[in-house]
Amino acid sequence: MKQTKKVICILLVFSVIAVLFTACGDRGEILAVYDNTPVYEEDVRDIINYYIATNATLDSTDEEKTEIAKQAVRTYVNYKLLELDLKDLGYTVDEKALDATLEETIDYLDETFEGGYQDWRTMYQVSKNFLKEELRRFELAALFSEYASDTVEITDAEIGEYYELNAMEYADPAGYTWTAVLREVLDLNDEEECATAKAEMESYIRQIKGGFSTLEQVKEDILKKYTEEEGYTQTELYSGETFTPKTSVKDIPDLAAALEEVAQSYENLNPDAEPDTDEYDTYMSYLGDCFETEVYYALQNMEAGETYEKPLLSFAGYFIIRLDRVKLESGFTPLEEVRDEIETKLRNERISEMFEAHLNNLTENHEVQYLFDIPVS
Repeated sequence: MKQTKKVICILLVFSVIAVLFTACGDRGEILAVYDNTPVYEEDVRDIINYYIATNATLDSTDEEKTEIAKQAVRTYVNYKLLELDLKDLGYTVDEKALDATLEETIDYLDETFEGGYQDWRTMYQVSKNFLKEELRRFELAALFSEYASDTVEITDAEIGEYYELNAMEYADPAGYTWTAVLREVLDLNDEEECATAKAEMESYIRQIKGGFSTLEQVKEDILKKYTEEEGYTQTELYSGETFTPKTSVKDIPDLAAALEEVAQSYENLNPDAEPDTDEYDTYMSYLGDCFETEVYYALQNMEAGETYEKPLLSFAGYFIIRLDRVKLESGFTPLEEVRDEIETKLRNERISEMFEAHLNNLTENHEVQYLFDIPVS
């Protein structure tokens, strides 16, 4: 699949180069000029290749790919101008730090990309210089954020206004915070495996209630004993803290009656059904409803910090659950607790707006001409 993607990228790149350019001389045509500095085809070949490879598809028309290429040239010029502006403001790229980041990125690609850094370059049809220049553009954006952060001020009034207008983001509803840990069962039709898992979780519960272990230690132990290499892939997914709003918890005064009601809502339940059949899916859904029902019952009948007295069977295996906190009345998180969060959010939004506006104004503050935009007379 990666090799196919590589071929597609190369074909896209080659197709657009023929459309946009007709080379002349060693550096190719002049495509743009900023502050009396010419931008040659050679200067932007890498960024054009990369933009085409990452934005075009095999269905893209020549016109669409040409527009992508033009955008790549504009991006190249914009960041050159941004670098000049930042230098005037006293912000420059640390070249030693940039070289260190480049080495780290190449090492990362060698470790994680099939074929390593060299194949990554081949896939996007870029030279050795491209990655460093791309990282430079990231650093320039970060430097602008640093500059803007020093100039942006977020007032208490703005923070308060945001809090009031987005009050529901800070709603603190009544409900139950609880933690679950799963001991996965690979085959619920295997009575011996089910019995072993249930007994193991019962033993863990006794250890927890006796003060010899915690639910966190149980999770750690289970993850060590039942690994993904052995096919146990659900423990991490289904274990952890959960919040259930009080409005979602069905009142269950009689667990046996509630479970019987669940069973009555299904027809032809078959615990021995084969996987990948409708009967099996129905039975898994039934187990899920039973699990939810017993969780609701447990949440309403435990004290905060208490572990439920028995493991609960679900479609994935056996769970141990613990009630962590109960909030009986709904409310809102106080402004003072989220003030810093709101200030950071507003500051980041302001900086993003400033960055976009600055890039849009670059051609007004500098002499820039894109030769491919000049009408042919």
